[in-house]
Amino acid sequence: GVSFLRMFDMTNDSALFKTAKELEDELCWLGAGNVYTKGQVKYLPLYEGKMVQMYDHRAASVIVNANNLFRPAQVKVVTKAQHTDLSFSAKPQFWIDKKSLIERLPEDIPNWLLGFKSITAPTNMRSFICTPLPLSCVGNSMPVMCIHGSYARDKVACLIANLSAFALDYTARQKIGGQNLNFFVVEQFPVLPPTAYDGEFQGVKLAEFIRERVLELCYTAHDLRGFAEDMGYTGAPFVWDEERRLHLRCQLDALYFHLYHLTRTEAGEILDTFPIVQRQDEEQCGRFRTKELILAYHNAYAAGNMDAWVQV
Repeated sequence: GVSFLRMFDMTNDSALFKTAKELEDELCWLGAGNVYTKGQVKYLPLYEGKMVQMYDHRAASVIVNANNLFRPAQVKVVTKAQHTDLSFSAKPQFWIDKKSLIERLPEDIPNWLLGFKSITAPTNMRSFICTPLPLSCVGNSMPVMCIHGSYARDKVACLIANLSAFALDYTARQKIGGQNLNFFVVEQFPVLPPTAYDGEFQGVKLAEFIRERVLELCYTAHDLRGFAEDMGYTGAPFVWDEERRLHLRCQLDALYFHLYHLTRTEAGEILDTFPIVQRQDEEQCGRFRTKELILAYHNAYAAGNMDAWVQV
């Protein structure tokens, strides 16, 4: 039930784009979620690949420097304070009339989108990066995976977790030959089938275990409420906590190493092929902590301790 969509081309569709100044000159007002409104007309933000990271639709805003003739649009990384602000939304370079978005979307998709970065390389920190997005306009640097028809909420969360796992990223690196991640390459990824999540793992409901962690990692701002509600959650967004988020990601990675039937040794060998992750860890805490956490959770889950919160 998944199809791919290249929504707006940054060159061919540029006539549809509006800047903040143009909208304000037209007396539009800026509301929640960086949505401009005038009467019944709404202008939605145009997301680009450089604005997101894994499990984070608010990784960076786009700042325009008119004096830079060659690359005027530069990213401004979102601060910790902005991440902890549940009302903060990353600022885009352009906005598009919501009507233009509706014309390009299939009718049977949920009130949110799943986008992935199309500009990548096997030598990047991570090669495949996807994240849920609010129902917004999206540029060609971030293709959208449309989830069609009826589906189980838990299974969609599992798809996101699967696509974000080190185990899958390792195989993605064997297939990516250049800097463009084409649809036909993504279709070859060894994604686990939905039936893989039907049962239990070490006494816990597998799909529920994954959904709870994906929801907390992704739903960190009000503008992604559509995704949270689709996951069956109606509470407030989760507060951004770097340490907790690291543990949740490592728990999911450890679980997926088990689901791919990889031993602790094999998991360690795969993690060693991500040198930028290792270097950043060593710069921050003097050791490859991500690897240590994942392997510790791998051990805990092998022993049946699915509620473990390891300390390394």
